[in-house]
Amino acid sequence: MTISNRTLKYLLVLIVLNALDNINASGVYSDQFVIKVPGGSEIAKQVARDHGFEYLGEDSVFALVSEKGCACGIGDDRVGEMLFSVFSSFFISVVLILNNVRKVCGQASDTCDWVGSGLLQNETRGVQPLYLRCTQGRIKWHYPRGALRALLRPPLPSFRGCVRISGNSTGARLFLEGKGRLHPLYKGSRDRRSEDLHRCFTSRGGQVALYVEADPPLDILRKDTIEFKYDLVAQENLADDMEECRPCSDQEILQSYCTSDFAIQGTVSALNHNPSIQTSELTIRVSSYKTSVPHRTDPKKYVTLHRPLKCGTKAGEGQFLFLGRWVLGRPAVRCAPRLSHWKEIRRKAIEADTNLCQLS
Repeated sequence: MTISNRTLKYLLVLIVLNALDNINASGVYSDQFVIKVPGGSEIAKQVARDHGFEYLGEDSVFALVSEKGCACGIGDDRVGEMLFSVFSSFFISVVLILNNVRKVCGQASDTCDWVGSGLLQNETRGVQPLYLRCTQGRIKWHYPRGALRALLRPPLPSFRGCVRISGNSTGARLFLEGKGRLHPLYKGSRDRRSEDLHRCFTSRGGQVALYVEADPPLDILRKDTIEFKYDLVAQENLADDMEECRPCSDQEILQSYCTSDFAIQGTVSALNHNPSIQTSELTIRVSSYKTSVPHRTDPKKYVTLHRPLKCGTKAGEGQFLFLGRWVLGRPAVRCAPRLSHWKEIRRKAIEADTNLCQLS
């Protein structure tokens, strides 16, 4: 009689879960697990990343601690589910480091980023709240189950935000919570494509709620993952949908030069409107480049800059100064004065001693 690898994995899981069930009455809690993973440190790091833990690592035994810094009860079904997902891929000898901490794991976050697994959720049909208070961050949800409600509440009175949804996301859909309804941002398999999706929105009452709803799993061992990044920028006049499209004033150009992530001098060699990501892409032939962002390499000849499609960007002739910031991994233009106009603005600011930084 031959036993398949999958059957063997299920038997190993049942043995371990049965052992854990015997200590269910202890009611002890911990946020740390020591796991022996055959295959070395790289395999252990992958296990940690896949299941929302931090790799601490030592020799052939690898200590993992919850990224959310919370403790999980050994008697809680969520721990069994987490071990099920790990053991279905690896043969692991588990030793638990026990801490007597009474806190439920995976219920909320107060950071910029959140990485978690639906297998850790107690209720597969419940809604797990997340509270994120930064202007930039990401959410990555393995094995989606039930739903997440991510409340984005940065220290800004009002803001405009965008999300960049990984093109290979599966297993869940993403919605923007509106007044009495949900607005779809990502429709799951119907929106799935090779390139990432870019969707934008404005705040209501200084906050935005994103709702992530899991699809019914067709295969409990299939590793579905939805991942997206968010970027939030202060904007006063939210009633004007074209606010970000208007030309910059001379004062805004000066301020943008001093605060932008990049300042690129060059000419427009090509313009492409991409409706699928709601973006206009400008290919710039670079003559000079300045950046304030570490680890960003200077483009050799050309760089692609982005503007919202709704702005109706047109390609002008001659030299321009492109000022902007990196938004969700893409360089986005905010101000683009003609080079001759920029030189005049700079001259007046230096003469009047109103420059906010060194103008080169």
